[in-house]
Amino acid sequence: MTNKIDSWLRSLERTTAQTLRDGQVKTLWPRTLLDSIQTQVNKEYGTTDLKWADPRSRPYKVATFLQGMVAKKLLRPDFTILDLCCGDAMVLNHVARKFPECKAYGTDIAKFDYHKLLVENATVYGVALQDVISFEPPARIDVVMMLNTFRQWEHAGLTKEDAELPEWVEEWLRLYAHRSILTATHRQISSFRNKKWTVTEIGPGEGNSRLICTWPREEV
Repeated sequence: MTNKIDSWLRSLERTTAQTLRDGQVKTLWPRTLLDSIQTQVNKEYGTTDLKWADPRSRPYKVATFLQGMVAKKLLRPDFTILDLCCGDAMVLNHVARKFPECKAYGTDIAKFDYHKLLVENATVYGVALQDVISFEPPARIDVVMMLNTFRQWEHAGLTKEDAELPEWVEEWLRLYAHRSILTATHRQISSFRNKKWTVTEIGPGEGNSRLICTWPREEV
């Protein structure tokens, strides 16, 4: 059954498709090689997202962290999770597999063969990041993920119109995400803490970054 988040994302997908047809460029991180994402993940973690049972892998770390939140009753088992710029969505797919009651959504304008492997409660929509943050979701989202891309704005190929996108994304997370799971640099983590956000470290990220969960301190 289609819910409000599904309907919102379908509407955004139509918006992105129309702007792309109109010739607007919304591609970010243009130097990312779509067929080598797992190769790069393997270099960083010593394993790939496909080996989700490996404690070193991103899917294992994220799912284990979420299991802890559910166990502490900080998160319901039927939570909603949105993975922005989800790429091949293998981390999202494992979360959906581990939590069959959850509703798992991803957004990315690139298409991947891995999307054919998604479990029943996971869906990826062809929505540009710029369109996601331009519209208010119908409800606050329990968990929003943005892995690797969040730490690499300098490589995003931002246009003049998108120059403030990093700040807009952070503000959107503040307004509409109960919890955000991000790969963040030490500078970004310090910035969150200076703004009185709670930061919990989950593990290492790519490069010198850290995989964190963060939220504004007034959020309970």
